[in-house]
Amino acid sequence: MQRYFLTLTGIALFTWWLSVLLGPEEEEIARPKHTGVDYHASGVTRSETYPDGAPKSHLTAAGLTHYAEDDRTVLQQPVLLMHNDQGEDIPPWEIRAETGTVSEDGESVFLGGAAFLSREAFGERSPLRVISRNVTVRPEESYAETAEQVEIFNHPQYTRGVGMQASFKDGMKITLLSQVRDIHE
Repeated sequence: MQRYFLTLTGIALFTWWLSVLLGPEEEEIARPKHTGVDYHASGVTRSETYPDGAPKSHLTAAGLTHYAEDDRTVLQQPVLLMHNDQGEDIPPWEIRAETGTVSEDGESVFLGGAAFLSREAFGERSPLRVISRNVTVRPEESYAETAEQVEIFNHPQYTRGVGMQASFKDGMKITLLSQVRDIHE
């Protein structure tokens, strides 16, 4: 009986040793994440230039709040100027919104609520105004999109539709995705 007890004890110790040696590593004790506001700033300005030093984009916001738990940055009353890389003769696009949320990777800005996009006249092109809601802008790509109703004012033309894809390069190219109506004066 003592022999069986020693054999079982030996097998148990050997099994325990194998589990420690070959088993998964112990996880570190999870530290609680900081929740809530990480930092806040008022009167924020951020500028970016092309490699030649020409202005690329300029962002201002009445306020900025960063949340640590999801690395989210919320902007209050953001205004984004997007300059074209084709030269100074093309005026910048101005994009305004009630709020903005910058993605974790900083690649896109979601403009919540009403969004206004505008470009002043240049050359023979008339001024262009776009009104929509909930627009996502990817400044690096000079691109914006929304699934919401869009109204475009480009005198003597008025166009509306649902859903938009817009490229700000070479003045601007807008594609409306559905329910497009166009009125010419």
